[in-house]
Amino acid sequence: MDPQNAAYIDSLGWYYFKKGNFTQALTLLKKAATLIKPEDAIVDEHLGDAYSAENDTTDALNYWQRASGLDKENKEIAVKIAGARQKLARQGTPAPAQP
Repeated sequence: MDPQNAAYIDSLGWYYFKKGNFTQALTLLKKAATLIKPEDAIVDEHLGDAYSAENDTTDALNYWQRASGLDKENKEIAVKIAGARQKLARQGTPAPAQP
């Protein structure tokens, strides 16, 4: 009914994530992130989760940091950020700067 509704697209992307179809989830979640105004912490967190599921820790960290900047009270995101930073450190990969 509303193909440009970012909330609907995010929900569909999250459905695909939960079903294990991370490629489709990423496609939809990236679209939701470009459409949503103002930026939304949940969409960014979902994107971070999907990138993490695809073993793309750097992009996951980028989106989790964006989400954290929008929702500073969310302790779950802080835990994800710390875990991603530790994983990158173990791999010898520099962590991206916090936005």
